[in-house]
Amino acid sequence: MAQDKNHGIPDKTSTQGETVNGGFKVDLSGWKTKQLRAWQRFALTGDYDQQIVMAQAVMTVWPYPGDPQRDEDWDELPPRDMGKALLAVTLEANLFFRA
Repeated sequence: MAQDKNHGIPDKTSTQGETVNGGFKVDLSGWKTKQLRAWQRFALTGDYDQQIVMAQAVMTVWPYPGDPQRDEDWDELPPRDMGKALLAVTLEANLFFRA
């Protein structure tokens, strides 16, 4: 059985630093190593609040009702959908390590 490398999020297409990935648009073009390290640290420690703050700054579209840049809309997501939204940012961050 083939492993799903995107964890249920369809393959992506990139255009000018903005990625469409399973209905998510994530733009990390403004990130430096500092932001990448912070994202990894928050992910490893399970600091969802800080991950959401960072995701709000880079996610412009998601496949859920509401606006991905509003706290209130994140608060209304079921946990599984929150996980998929955070994973979309993680998958985009992983592209920094692909040549």
